[in-house]
Amino acid sequence: MTSGGPTVLLITNQPQVSHAVGHEQAYRTLVDAGYLASVDIVSWRGSNGHLPQGNLESVLTLLETRTYDVVVVWSSGHFPGTRASFDRLNAAMKSATLLYWEGDSWGRGKPVTREMRWWLQRADVVISASGDPQPHMLLNAGAREVRFSPQVVDEGVFATEYSSNWSPPATSRGAIMIGSYEARIPIIGGMPGDGERRRLARALRKRFGGTFTLRGRGWPSSWAVSPVAYEGQVREIATHRVSANWDHYPRYADSSSDRLPIALLAGRPHVAGRHPGMEWLPGPEVGFFQESTVSAVVDRVGELIDDPQRCARLGAEGRRWVVGRLCAEQAVRYHLSLVLDEVPAPTIEPWTALPGPWRL
Repeated sequence: MTSGGPTVLLITNQPQVSHAVGHEQAYRTLVDAGYLASVDIVSWRGSNGHLPQGNLESVLTLLETRTYDVVVVWSSGHFPGTRASFDRLNAAMKSATLLYWEGDSWGRGKPVTREMRWWLQRADVVISASGDPQPHMLLNAGAREVRFSPQVVDEGVFATEYSSNWSPPATSRGAIMIGSYEARIPIIGGMPGDGERRRLARALRKRFGGTFTLRGRGWPSSWAVSPVAYEGQVREIATHRVSANWDHYPRYADSSSDRLPIALLAGRPHVAGRHPGMEWLPGPEVGFFQESTVSAVVDRVGELIDDPQRCARLGAEGRRWVVGRLCAEQAVRYHLSLVLDEVPAPTIEPWTALPGPWRL
């Protein structure tokens, strides 16, 4: 470790680093505060987008010309493509501690890639966005220690909406559901939860008609509007009274899509299918409702739509709760505190109440 404090290399999975500006800024804030000596940030995708080789040479140049105490890798996908390329990266990392962040759920319909296995086997700590059974699956794939970290809002991407000067529109109507449908054959779901997601979309369309909006890819053209860009989701949700969703991998504990924190930031209640666990989150008092069946989600959405004053009150509570808590700044501090004593862990919920760890 350098005399000025730990040095960190962040290898992101973003086409451009600016797509995760809140996370980037959170690392730089830790440098400014004196907890880190320096941070370098590079995307493994680079200008080649999804190509397996991605930005390999740029990553290697940093690793071979500098020494880092910690290397953080975001969801590797198929990077670096070949075992020989991974071995070059591993050698270039020298004795750096490797923190691997897996921000998706994996399992039926989305198997762990061979490249992920290489990173898992090298990692000192693996961060998972889902609880059981995913940590055990990651351990079986080679991880030594798995920690849980929930989905958050990126306060850089949503800088305007994150500001205390922004508030959702005073008038809104109906419900919105943002999510993809992954089935290649109608009715047969491509991923766990797709069947319920389709039934939910159909039931919401039937119940609320033209006041219901469905956004996402993979839906019948007569059902859905085109997908909404990630950076536009807060404003899109805010034009509606309630957000609804049914997550993929609904049996995975403590898991949620990032639609939850995004909806709360938008100042709107969010109704979703129930996952096991989730004790680390508050519930209806901040506008987050979990229901066990599709019909119960629809009924809850209707109950909320019929009470606009309650929606506004719960939405305001949810927004107050998520800002400064379920955000990139707290997530980055939590992640780095797992491997660096110099970085103080968050002292507020939910970060003090997360499940885990899991070890072999």
